[in-house]
Amino acid sequence: MTMLRMALAGAMILAAGSVMASEHLVGTWTTEHSETRGARAGESEHELGTGDALLTGSDEVWTLTIDEMDGQGFHAEWCSTNVCEDAVGVLRSDGETVYLADEDGIFIGTLGADTLELCYLEPGTEFRVADCHTLSKE
Repeated sequence: MTMLRMALAGAMILAAGSVMASEHLVGTWTTEHSETRGARAGESEHELGTGDALLTGSDEVWTLTIDEMDGQGFHAEWCSTNVCEDAVGVLRSDGETVYLADEDGIFIGTLGADTLELCYLEPGTEFRVADCHTLSKE
């Protein structure tokens, strides 16, 4: 009986952590200048330049807005200064791992105390990118 109580207590603590993390995720997250790193090839619809490039910083500001979550799922908007795209996402039960998908690619992220690191992957023949952004909550 004691083992059952301990298991239930542990499950309740994990569930509470997920709820707190999901409440923390709701809001507007933005990059600071030069917090983008990765590589791209081709021309992006976000009008960020053409050709192959290694990204070691960028003047482009990116914004992720999450207005509401239901459980661990959410709808979001991912914006550069030129274009916004709708996205859907989920916060894993670990309360730290975030997955998003927009119409072009996928994001894999890690939620920290004050930051959200989002890495984006978009395959393609005309344009492809693999980059990571460090965002802070406004």
